[in-house]
Amino acid sequence: MPLFVSYSSINDFRSCPRFYYWKRRRRLERKEFRVPFIVGRIMHHGIQTLFSKPEKAESEIRKRFKEEAQKARKEFPEITIYQEEDLAQQDAITTGMLKAFKYKYAKFLSATKHVKTEAVIHYELNKDVTIVGAIDNIIENQSRRYVYELKNLKSLDRERVEAIKTDPQTGLYFECYNRTCKKDEKLDGIIYKIIRKPQIRQKKNESKAEFMARLQNWYLEDGDIKMHFERMNKPFISGAAVLNTIDKVTQQILSCKKEDDYYQDFGKCIREWGKCPMYTLCHDGATKENLKLYTIRPEFQLTKAKEDDV
Repeated sequence: MPLFVSYSSINDFRSCPRFYYWKRRRRLERKEFRVPFIVGRIMHHGIQTLFSKPEKAESEIRKRFKEEAQKARKEFPEITIYQEEDLAQQDAITTGMLKAFKYKYAKFLSATKHVKTEAVIHYELNKDVTIVGAIDNIIENQSRRYVYELKNLKSLDRERVEAIKTDPQTGLYFECYNRTCKKDEKLDGIIYKIIRKPQIRQKKNESKAEFMARLQNWYLEDGDIKMHFERMNKPFISGAAVLNTIDKVTQQILSCKKEDDYYQDFGKCIREWGKCPMYTLCHDGATKENLKLYTIRPEFQLTKAKEDDV
């Protein structure tokens, strides 16, 4: 049976092989409450709806927020009052972000046709390795087909805008899709939309409608970069170069036979957003008590070859 890899699993191994071992081989997961992840999922759903059913986008994003909030409260009953306040704020924030996006890019949206959501990637790199994943959206604009990538970032500056040109994940999936799709379905380029997360919050004496109007003005006013549009007629880095990297990394993965072969990168134990989720297992041991902190991820199924399953 081949080794199934996605971009995120490759990234996990490159980040720290022992982290890869716990997450991908032992399939352990320590779930944590993170508002940014929730906001990202909500915004992706809202933007997708703008393409397929624009008249329902705002109602859909509100519905999705309620679903995500209820799911989070049920899954993390221990969330603090501050986390609850932050979560509650997202109802107005995500709707306001969507309204600002819809207004700023109205011309682009009206000239764009939605082609496909969750386009599955399944590419046999060699007899031992198969690359799987999914392209969030494929759209048609100016008679050309594009991978459509939406990114939500905490901060946005010229360096971050420049960095998207060498985004290996998009380059990899662009290449794999074009190598496996029908001739008339080939992709012509990539369109990135980057949205900076807002730096303002709803005031105590401010209604939801007033806040969303202020948020929309904040996004549209001159000054710091808050939204960015980038059209690329092909990936900045070649697909062949990305596949070469994948080939070399998977050779290393396949050479690992036991736990000790997946060495620890101690520089990644503490990351910019906090401790590695596998910190307890690596430093205190995989005792029965420590394993209770983790859940077991479902085993990968080829019929639903999505990136997070690998």
